[in-house]
Amino acid sequence: MKERRITETNFRKYEQYLQIKIKENDSMMNLYIDGMLFKNGTVFISGSGLPDLEGEINKIGEEEKKMLTDGDFIRLSLVPANGAWWMDPKKHFSKWHVNKGSSTFPHWYQSKLHDKMFRKEACGWWRKHVFFHRELCVLADGLYFLKNCHVKDVCRNAHIICEDSIIDRMRNHATAEYVCGSSCIRKMYDFSKIKELCGYSVICEMNQTSHVESMSDSTLVKSMRDSTGIGCMNMDTRVLFMSDHASVSSLRGHASVQRMNDNSFIEQVDSSALIWEINDNSSIRSVSNSSKKNRNQLRYPEHYYGGFPFN
Repeated sequence: MKERRITETNFRKYEQYLQIKIKENDSMMNLYIDGMLFKNGTVFISGSGLPDLEGEINKIGEEEKKMLTDGDFIRLSLVPANGAWWMDPKKHFSKWHVNKGSSTFPHWYQSKLHDKMFRKEACGWWRKHVFFHRELCVLADGLYFLKNCHVKDVCRNAHIICEDSIIDRMRNHATAEYVCGSSCIRKMYDFSKIKELCGYSVICEMNQTSHVESMSDSTLVKSMRDSTGIGCMNMDTRVLFMSDHASVSSLRGHASVQRMNDNSFIEQVDSSALIWEINDNSSIRSVSNSSKKNRNQLRYPEHYYGGFPFN
């Protein structure tokens, strides 16, 4: 098998390619503050534009539950202009707008009064959950939206959504719903998980049983060790090094893996994907129907080796 090598010059070009910055006003995330205002003036913030993280309706009181049944409430949302969700809605009043969830309103609803009440509660929610240009030591439990932040430790059951941010360490059961823009996750441990890695984001180290469900765009994982896993690699995503029992479920599009060592494996590979080097007992378990390679040839499949994209 012909051995392929990546030159230092080409690798520098590759790193520069991955470090392209997305303009600050071109947010890849969509955050708005959704809630309900009841007839008695109670405001319940029920969500943040992410269906999987909606607030629990059983947190409201008995009186509000009865009003919910009787329809004595109105749905309202505080929505940022041009998607600039990181701008403080209290300081930038005109940049956030109150949207009604219906074209018809209950007779008791007074737009000026009740919108002001809802906005006040929504601004309070924003201050607790959204961080912009901040240095943070620990985020443990709860839901947080990060933009241009540096966080040393995300742990326990914290849920984060980050854009153009740096996370030094994710551990325990910490979950990142979205990691986008030019974010960097330096180390992942324990059962930490990223649901979607997109944009030009990078993970430096995946350790223990950490997991990434989906990679897209031009994202990069530098190192996978232990029993770490990636669900699906799409588009121009890349993994530089796999070792131990690290695994990738699906390699699609022009996704690539540079080096596989030990007992690392890839479950499914498309014919257009690239694998640079397979060593030890690492393996590819199946290929797409479009590939004409024989299954017995999957140990060192020449079909999957290709030139570096910056040759």
